[in-house]
Amino acid sequence: MHGRLRRRGPRSAEAIIRRARGSQSESASVTTSLPHGDDPCKSGLMPPSVIDKFTILHHNIRGFLSHRDELEILLYKYEYPSFVGLVETFLDDSIQAPALTNYELLARKDRGCLRQKGGVILFVRKDVAKYAVQLGNSECAERVWVLLHSDLGPILIGLWYRPPCYGEVGSIQSLDAELLKHGNNVLGTILCGDMNVHHSMWLQFSHNITP
Repeated sequence: MHGRLRRRGPRSAEAIIRRARGSQSESASVTTSLPHGDDPCKSGLMPPSVIDKFTILHHNIRGFLSHRDELEILLYKYEYPSFVGLVETFLDDSIQAPALTNYELLARKDRGCLRQKGGVILFVRKDVAKYAVQLGNSECAERVWVLLHSDLGPILIGLWYRPPCYGEVGSIQSLDAELLKHGNNVLGTILCGDMNVHHSMWLQFSHNITP
């Protein structure tokens, strides 16, 4: 007696999501059953992730201290995004704990040289903070990397400020190495920031376009 073979075709997006959520529910139950004090990272298990949607606000603030009140109003207007990425913070070592209402500091890199201005900082909303972790800062660029554990898998988030400097490519070239280092086994990558990659020929072309 011959059984009837089931035809297997491509799964729909809904089926893929259901399958991913089901498998992650199993891993979550295993993780939470670890004895108290055990490190899930050492045991090879990732922490459970339940974030099914998130938002990111990127803003060139040009001075965190001088524009913080305006930023607080902006966050209220946009219903408190999950992440707040700020560039040109103008912060230095004299400001040890910059703060935002309802947020925790997740990653920060000041310019770290004699030149003023610059700097990037990334905040995470308090209820999302337990699902996000800082991976590291770039060694040669104003760039930070964090990992968000979403319900479908880990998502890499980067924040980058590149000062306007014609011909500077070092910070661009280092991006490839950092993506290879931090981007393994992630569902996707989101890179926010102000890269200042304007080119005089592009600007001239845009000015010559007539409606």
